[in-house]
Amino acid sequence: MVKLAFWNTIGETYRFIFTRPLVVLRAGWVMLTLGFAQGFVDYEYGAFAEYEHGTGNHLISVILQMAAAISTIPAEVAIERAILLEESSWIVALQFRYRHWRQVGISVLMLLMVVPPAVIIVISNSIAYHYGLPVAAKAIIIVVSFFALLGLGLAFTRLQLAMPAIAIDDPAKAIRAAWRRGQSNSWRVFGGVVIITLSILLAFLLVFGLQEGLVRLNVSMSQLIIVVLLEIFQFAGTMISISYFAFAYKQLAANWNPPPVIEAQQPS
Repeated sequence: MVKLAFWNTIGETYRFIFTRPLVVLRAGWVMLTLGFAQGFVDYEYGAFAEYEHGTGNHLISVILQMAAAISTIPAEVAIERAILLEESSWIVALQFRYRHWRQVGISVLMLLMVVPPAVIIVISNSIAYHYGLPVAAKAIIIVVSFFALLGLGLAFTRLQLAMPAIAIDDPAKAIRAAWRRGQSNSWRVFGGVVIITLSILLAFLLVFGLQEGLVRLNVSMSQLIIVVLLEIFQFAGTMISISYFAFAYKQLAANWNPPPVIEAQQPS
């Protein structure tokens, strides 16, 4: 099994996002537009409306937030197809076809695989904390819980390799193929997610730091500037995360020697 070129994959991801902005916008323009609309409604609601008089604006904000979340699905498929198939179109971001429903179904299945064990782990830690267990027992539970959650994180990120395969209509069974393609690369795939997440968090911290500076300088429209920056960084962070798995899939699929059962289902 070929190892994922860890730093090359991260580098490819960032190079793609920052050197091909038009392709990224074509894939996610609906999501970005809805995000801006929701941000501006929140800005108006917070700046000019009292809570008791802002019910309408609040409802509009919720609707726009839900629409933006839904639009993430065609944006994901569009950016994955742009990376893997060189397909770039403004219209793709408006489509919702069978492959999109497959991604929704796989996402729900993956959440059902991960969320219940995570909830059980959290509840177990809560019980251990509130009831008078010995310190040693609490420490053991915390350590076991940490490694259990880490294992869930490794499994979840490894299975995310199914999404690019679905986007390009790879006929291989999505979950099984994703699991095999991630073989011996779980830590590398997970590590890339950690690095990208930390870089996104750093960007958000810089925005909030900028907000404090603008407020101290009494800069006009400082809140609006922050709203715009937050939406841009949120959009960029989403597209970076999606692109990372697409590039990881591209590398692992190109170098993957599938077992006969799955190989028979690969496109010729």
